Amino acid sequence: MIVIGFVGVPSNILDGFLNDAFLAFQQLDLFNRRVDVGVYHPAITQFHATGAPPYNIQALFTFIKIIWESRGWTSVVATFRNGEIYTLGRDFFKGMLFSIVYMGRTRMVTDYLELIMWRINENEREILVQIGDGQADEPPLAKHERLLTAGIEALNVATLAPNS
Repeated sequence: MIVIGFVGVPSNILDGFLNDAFLAFQQLDLFNRRVDVGVYHPAITQFHATGAPPYNIQALFTFIKIIWESRGWTSVVATFRNGEIYTLGRDFFKGMLFSIVYMGRTRMVTDYLELIMWRINENEREILVQIGDGQADEPPLAKHERLLTAGIEALNVATLAPNS
């Protein structure tokens, strides 16, 4: 500290703007995902701006949000004949919840019908449906963090406490 004080560099150089702007980027290596998908998959290493100093509570919430948003999601495209099992307009329509069971009845996906395409004429009765929009939902932790922040702000307003 004596040397830092002697050369004129302040001891709190990592506080404030420099820390929040330049040093608030962190790399996350997801080992479990690397084991699951292999070492060359693009989702195993994430480099993001946390908007906070390293390893504080805000950076921790950002890490959890990044892990949730980079996990991947399922969208299913299925084709079947109209009128055999389901009939378009009577049994299903765009926007409804739809489930599909696959892999010998060991896996199931349930999501909203986003796209319905059909080819119906004298020779064909093909229906193509897309289940899911291919986007992830908002992480539950982000909802909880927003709820906690709103509760603390409401408590501060009610008690006339200053912002900290």
